[in-house]
Amino acid sequence: MDQNEPRNRPLSQIGAIGIIAILTFALLASGRLPAQDGGTFYFTVTSDPHSGYSRFSRLCDAINKHLGGAGAFHVTAGDLVGSIAKNRAIIDRYFGRAALWYPVVGNHDLDKPKELEWLRNEYENGNKLRSPISERIKNRGPAGSSRTTYSWDHRNAHFIVLNVYWNGDANEGNGRENGSDTAGEGDIVPALLKWLAADLAANDKPFIFVFGHEPAFPWERHVGDSLDAYKENRDAFWRLLESAGVTAYVCGHTHYYSVRRGDAGNIGNVWQIGAGSAGKNDDGQTFLQFIVGSREVSLNVYRNAGTGSFRKTAYLKLKSVKQPLPDLMETAVHP
Repeated sequence: MDQNEPRNRPLSQIGAIGIIAILTFALLASGRLPAQDGGTFYFTVTSDPHSGYSRFSRLCDAINKHLGGAGAFHVTAGDLVGSIAKNRAIIDRYFGRAALWYPVVGNHDLDKPKELEWLRNEYENGNKLRSPISERIKNRGPAGSSRTTYSWDHRNAHFIVLNVYWNGDANEGNGRENGSDTAGEGDIVPALLKWLAADLAANDKPFIFVFGHEPAFPWERHVGDSLDAYKENRDAFWRLLESAGVTAYVCGHTHYYSVRRGDAGNIGNVWQIGAGSAGKNDDGQTFLQFIVGSREVSLNVYRNAGTGSFRKTAYLKLKSVKQPLPDLMETAVHP
């Protein structure tokens, strides 16, 4: 190469493939993607909005401003009360009445039977306001948790929602004291593990996401009273995720954003992503954007550290079907 030749060549000399590669990287890093077609898509995740309606509204507005919308769908990883209907109304206001929302059962959602019934009805009939979740699922959950545990496919990815409060019995409950899908503490009981194993065995998608309210490896809060309270079941659950090639287990409960990879000894490839809080406290509000391409998955993290405005605080490459996984980039991130 002539040393007098400019190092920065004009776009006309780079070629179409090079231009596409540059633009694609810029879009992934920014979180802004073109209209979603048959290729790359994204979805968004929050957790623990509780009754922080104004905060959840501010967060949803930030999703629109930063990303241009919630993506293919939005998942909220539990603790949806005060009123789940009010939080759904916020989804409608910012993302549209037809927006696809997958709500996960959290521990506080067990305390109000009418709220849990709202979740069951959302699965069964869309609360007679929109298309039900049941129309989009691949596998219905086991008897006793058939309306709060389920899986679905979207393009080249498989998604699973778990009700980690199901105790394995076959009858739905009505409050913590009566019934199977409300009576248990956070745990992956053998019957739930068996259903999950069968669901994963039938999957043919390269990327897999599992959602549950409680972390397997909690950090900062709820240490010892999350899924780690039943370590034998927790470890069996994690071994299954590893053996099935799951991309990430996404959870809430602690109200802190955190990210780690592997089991209790940081050995393994499955990521645990704690989605933080969407409405419980101002200094820890978080939303996640997962970008799923044909060959890799990446994560953009947006946080509001008590300033009233959201900014992107992390970008992680989670999984590639061609390249080995990166080294663990961070074990925990907090406000």
